Amino acid sequence: MKYLGMNYNIDRENHRIDINGSTEDIKRWIITLDKVIYKGGYLQQLERDLNNLENIIQPTQFTFSHYFRIYYNNNSLTYCPNVSGKEAKDFWFKIIEKNFEEIQKEFKKE
Repeated sequence: MKYLGMNYNIDRENHRIDINGSTEDIKRWIITLDKVIYKGGYLQQLERDLNNLENIIQPTQFTFSHYFRIYYNNNSLTYCPNVSGKEAKDFWFKIIEKNFEEIQKEFKKE
């Protein structure tokens, strides 16, 4: 699925959303995720990587909470549950999908 210049793949079987786009798109997505879901609470921890994102080639993991994590580099991002067990992943992935919808709405506003 293509949306606002980025490619998205919602992979329910593997409990992940994969996003591909420009460095600026990925940076904006991470900032918006933090803003929408965590009210900007993690932005300071991510700031160094976001300011240097164009040089990050290998996927870097960031854990937002006990329940969610992302892997990102300069042109891609994976958003997934940070839990084990199929039932737990199924439960938290539904929340990830709702978060994803909220982030897309925020992108439309900007």
